[in-house]
Amino acid sequence: MTKARTQIVIRGGVAQWVDSPAATRWLAPALGEADSRRATWVEPSRPVLRLAFLAIRKLVARRSRLAAWTRRWPCRWRARILSTGAVYGPYATRQDAVRAEVAVLLKALTTPDDAALWAEEVRRARAAVHRALVAELAAYAALLAMVLAACGMW
Repeated sequence: MTKARTQIVIRGGVAQWVDSPAATRWLAPALGEADSRRATWVEPSRPVLRLAFLAIRKLVARRSRLAAWTRRWPCRWRARILSTGAVYGPYATRQDAVRAEVAVLLKALTTPDDAALWAEEVRRARAAVHRALVAELAAYAALLAMVLAACGMW
């Protein structure tokens, strides 16, 4: 069994950590009042699935059965950093995207020069997204060419 570890960074009297079930259960009550803010969003990579996922998640409670079902979709996933718009992925499983998300957040928390880190992370993420979009557009173009050829329009 792997033990959950929570890394805490204290700057200017403010404790910061990446939330986890263990932190929610033990750390937050011990420190008192906490200001919890979503830093990332793990979502499907494909635009159509992502729209369906986000629509469902806006309509249902976080702990609902329907929300749990969306987390089990067998698709590729990505992690989006809300403050910068940086996107990481795609990953083969949701759990891989969550691990990447936590790694990026921990790196940001523990690096003194956050601005330089985020600028580099955004540059890398944009390049990765660009490569993924080019590949996806090529796949759609090939599919469109096959459909047009099958209809005798190509």
